[in-house]
Amino acid sequence: MRRALAACVTLVAALGIGSTPAAADGPDFSLASRPSQINIDRGSTVTTTVTTTPSGGFSGTVTFGVSGLPSGVTGSFSPASVPAGASTTLTLTAAFTPSRNTATVTGTGGGLTRSTFISVGPSPVSDFAVIPLGSGVTVARGGSGSIVIATTPQTGFNGSVVFSLRGVPAGVTATFNPASPPAGSRSTLTFAASSSAPPGTSSVTVTGVAGFASASASFSLTVT
Repeated sequence: MRRALAACVTLVAALGIGSTPAAADGPDFSLASRPSQINIDRGSTVTTTVTTTPSGGFSGTVTFGVSGLPSGVTGSFSPASVPAGASTTLTLTAAFTPSRNTATVTGTGGGLTRSTFISVGPSPVSDFAVIPLGSGVTVARGGSGSIVIATTPQTGFNGSVVFSLRGVPAGVTATFNPASPPAGSRSTLTFAASSSAPPGTSSVTVTGVAGFASASASFSLTVT
């Protein structure tokens, strides 16, 4: 009897009765874009890398496309198709600064279509202020004088600022040190007046430019 029971148990085990067979996953792949948030402005070009990750033995070729880009933005892939497991570069070019939109990147291969999403839009608004530390500067003919120009970042601005001047009178030269300070720092503006510089007071405007952002401030320059 025991031998018969053992034989039955062995037969059940061999036939797999009462067990759940593991489900087999079919060939598949997924897409990912890095970075997935794209900041792009008028006249600029940016890239993002789209990577394919195969699973379940997928070994086909994936062909890419993109839809839903903001108006004024075009995109192209290089290469346009890759074997599973490889990456492509999506290059975006903006004819003008777009509004932000979510675009869909698709990959098609082996009868499958998979997608990933990218957010495409303008760079965050960045701004700064230019502040002369003092109401003015006085320079004697044949001598020099200076004023400190501070840059104060606003709304997350962290670029470098390039200065220019307007209204400097004849016979006076000006230099910035440093010429292009990072926002949040200071530059010393030095004026040197020649011995023939005409005396008088002028209004001088200093302008700082960083990318598409600019800021200006004025102060008086007196030559004695």
